Amino acid sequence: MKLSQTNRLEPLPYLLIVGEGQERATLESRADEARPGDIRFLGFRNQSELPGFYDLCDLFVLASVDEPWGLSINEVMNAGRPEIVTSEVGCQKNLVQDGVNGCVIPAGDIDTLAESIRTMLASRETRRAMGAQSLRIVNEYNFEQNVAGLRQALHAVTPGFPLSPHA
Repeated sequence: MKLSQTNRLEPLPYLLIVGEGQERATLESRADEARPGDIRFLGFRNQSELPGFYDLCDLFVLASVDEPWGLSINEVMNAGRPEIVTSEVGCQKNLVQDGVNGCVIPAGDIDTLAESIRTMLASRETRRAMGAQSLRIVNEYNFEQNVAGLRQALHAVTPGFPLSPHA
């Protein structure tokens, strides 16, 4: 353990980056220059390994500038974790309630991202409460709700299609 800025012995946060991409070497080099040892690149991981990383994290960040959905958000919410996503992550409209179970920030706004991370890491109680809300929100999406949504869509485009299977 290292001494924190408050001179108390406590674990300092570090960043785990799971995934692979063309910019990895450049990012690793920049990370080593900026924060040696505080940013760890884990490379590609099989989907079956990801729940272990979700359980490990205190906070999940998906800072994409273009993400049609962001399935990892569904998955990390099932682990009961808070998340920070950008306005360009498609699922944020349905899953992330700003200030309730996470934060939604403007894509590309590094200062807001940094401040959101600092704020979330400052309070374990806030992270736990938001994580519990994440689990509650994601659990609202179930088979019955999917069937009801499909029936509503079919009813909207097919005159006379019943909203209820018993109609």
